[in-house]
Amino acid sequence: MKKRRGATKGKEPEKSDIPSKPWYKNTMAIVALVSALVAAVTGLIALAQRLEPAKVAQNTIIVFDRSLAMNGSFEQRTKLEAATEAVDKVLSNEVAGADNLALRSFGGLCSGENSQIAIDFSQHNERRVRDTVRTFQADGETTLTDAMIEAIGDFNDPKRFEGVNKRIIVITGGGDSCQADPAKYIRNRLETLHMGEGITVSFRFIGMALDPEQKNQLTAIAEETGGISEETPDDQVFFVSSQSELEDVLTQIVGVEPILNTANSMGNIMNTVTGHVNDAVSAINREDYSAAEEGLQAAKDEFKNTQLLLTDLGQRLSIPEFHEQLQKLYELLTENRRLQEKQLKLLETMIGQGKSGDTDARNETIQEWNKIVSEFDSNVIEMDKIIEDITNRLREQRTPSS
Repeated sequence: MKKRRGATKGKEPEKSDIPSKPWYKNTMAIVALVSALVAAVTGLIALAQRLEPAKVAQNTIIVFDRSLAMNGSFEQRTKLEAATEAVDKVLSNEVAGADNLALRSFGGLCSGENSQIAIDFSQHNERRVRDTVRTFQADGETTLTDAMIEAIGDFNDPKRFEGVNKRIIVITGGGDSCQADPAKYIRNRLETLHMGEGITVSFRFIGMALDPEQKNQLTAIAEETGGISEETPDDQVFFVSSQSELEDVLTQIVGVEPILNTANSMGNIMNTVTGHVNDAVSAINREDYSAAEEGLQAAKDEFKNTQLLLTDLGQRLSIPEFHEQLQKLYELLTENRRLQEKQLKLLETMIGQGKSGDTDARNETIQEWNKIVSEFDSNVIEMDKIIEDITNRLREQRTPSS
């Protein structure tokens, strides 16, 4: 038996329980950051198997309307010209460089092939997308719903797309001109797709100078697609009537939202890690060290999953409007990653100290543990403030035009 430091004959040192506290969760309209006993960001970048495409945190396909509806007027130009310019301008800033980005177009006959994949998924695809959009000519019916179903199918590779963010950004100048009830059509098709598929995709719709009937139709479609991403039409639909509105909305969707998505995903993983750690803490306190080791290993395994997200966030800090805040957010997350890594090591140390009966050493470790918890939670509160400020500013920008 290892001698307990500081113990005097006839007197055993008092054993302290490791504090375990409730999860801390601050929920906001767009994103929730989760803090707890421990939680943060670290891990190993998963290596893709040979000849298989790498898994990317953010996966986006732009679904671009090239139907005759895009010949409609939009501030002394056509909708097609305006949308082409907006895509060119926003993507020229390389805000989507970290995305696994693809392009699909739609427009043509109501039956047959009326939606085509123009650029397949790849990172740093912005220039190819910009160049291809410039070649589109307005022609055919607005086959919106067919294109949406095809776009969902573009995410059908589970090795590449399972467990990562998947987004479909629809830019349209009109409502679906082929389906009598587009919302019902989408609902029926989604029910078919969901049979064994487990598809989770987030939609964003940008409607350019739509009339009231077209707006109602797009909102109804959003209500159906929101069911697979737990979002409302307010999250999904943007109606724009000017070039500046179009570019602002596209910048928000392409540039800012993925950062909030990443923060949200990291928060979810942090919450899971915290649950495993708290399980291990409870097991140590009741001296069940086998269960404590199981909880620690589960926490370590989950802990690895955030490195992809942290790497993704580090590539998205160049948006001028939020640059300072995003840089600070990244620094805080990186620091919390260091703190979480240290805390997992402390948890492993405490398991060993519990097994050996070294109570004094364990009590010292608990003191260090508590300091880390305090610093970590302080960082999370600061991160919440940053996210809340960005969220409020986005709300101001996202109010649909009448």
